[in-house]
Amino acid sequence: MKILITCVLMTLLLAPKLGQFATFTNESDLMRHLPALSEGMLPYNEDRTDLTVEQKIRIIAKEQNFKWPDYLIRLADCESKLGKYKSNNRGNYPANSIDRGVFMINGYWHAEVSNECAYDLDCSTLWTIKRINAGYQSEWACDRLI
Repeated sequence: MKILITCVLMTLLLAPKLGQFATFTNESDLMRHLPALSEGMLPYNEDRTDLTVEQKIRIIAKEQNFKWPDYLIRLADCESKLGKYKSNNRGNYPANSIDRGVFMINGYWHAEVSNECAYDLDCSTLWTIKRINAGYQSEWACDRLI
């Protein structure tokens, strides 16, 4: 009974802030989402289809304990205006290479990143976090601008 009351209270308190109702099936489900609740980043469903690109990137960054989520958002905004399916082939070296996805991952220089991953927000964000953590943030043209 206590769990149900806690879930109902949390839902009623957060509904105006979040703009919709969240459903928790048990106490562990509620506890799993408490950090996101406190920051207004509640994933309403597991596939995250109802969240913005920025919200998804922030959640992934938090899950990975990434220290610079604001940098990641500025990078994605500068590179693609937060467009998951954008591509660019202008001004690239070599001339026929294509930058892909929200982080504009170059297909020539990073052939290890498939098109499927480059255009997938979760996969490309995880890859970008690993590259930045390894010290390669200067690979992005926008690194110098943000």
